[in-house]
Amino acid sequence: MAVAYAPDGTRVVGEAHGTLTVTPPGGPEATLDLGRHWFGGELAISPDGTLLAAASRHPGGPNDPGRVHVWDLRSREPLAVLELDAGSASALAFAPDGTRLSAVSSSSALPGGSGDDESENGGSENAGAETGVTLTTWRTSDIADGDAAATATAQLEDDVVDAVYAPGGENLIAASVTGRIQIRDVADGTLRREFGTHPSAVRALALAPDGRTVATATTDDGAVRLWNLDDGALRARLDSGRGFEINALAYSPDGSMLARAGSDAAVAVWRVDAAAAAERICRSLIDVGRADPGCDDLGTGA
Repeated sequence: MAVAYAPDGTRVVGEAHGTLTVTPPGGPEATLDLGRHWFGGELAISPDGTLLAAASRHPGGPNDPGRVHVWDLRSREPLAVLELDAGSASALAFAPDGTRLSAVSSSSALPGGSGDDESENGGSENAGAETGVTLTTWRTSDIADGDAAATATAQLEDDVVDAVYAPGGENLIAASVTGRIQIRDVADGTLRREFGTHPSAVRALALAPDGRTVATATTDDGAVRLWNLDDGALRARLDSGRGFEINALAYSPDGSMLARAGSDAAVAVWRVDAAAAAERICRSLIDVGRADPGCDDLGTGA
């Protein structure tokens, strides 16, 4: 299952059996069908909320090509079915300006099937080497005109489990099974740089709305790490328990909160805006009559 929200609050839920449920604010639900394919777990909505993309898996198995289905989200009309070269999409993202849609696909999106050599940072050194990992990009204007031809296709040397566009729209920020965050050119897949050592494969990531911080989660622990996108420095580590995997990360639209969902069937939320968190603490102290002098600088003092 996966959930995505459009800017107007429309909710889209993808179910494993191959249907999507679209629920607009105050309006009736609509059901979209993936044909004979299963839902692949990836949803993306264009920044202006006009396009919905969903990845599907071939019923024949992970080695058979999957698809990306695209609808006009307002009318619910199907626009295109985009064929993938390898497996199902492990990452699906629209460019910040909405002009492109990119998908990363392979027959294996997590370590275990292609090499067991461990690198120093805990990732699989040969992960992805024996699978066809493909980065495919389409122009959304072509999709709207019924053209399903890709504008760019590139082969990657590492499997990518999640990806988002970087600010500017020229690069992708990719969660790699090598345990590193990779910055890759959208046009040809070239690795521009990488940073962020993790104990295992990076399973999920999210980019803060201001484009400065990348949040990541791995396959082996329940911690969320916050990285500075500019210099790659670790800014914080957020712990939320042990014995489970984090499957998804999401920032609130204003960037003040970060949520994670995991295999523990729970959602944890952190306030990651320091100023907002400090103001909340000060207001709580004021409410119980224990205002701190430092709260005067925030404009919340008595």
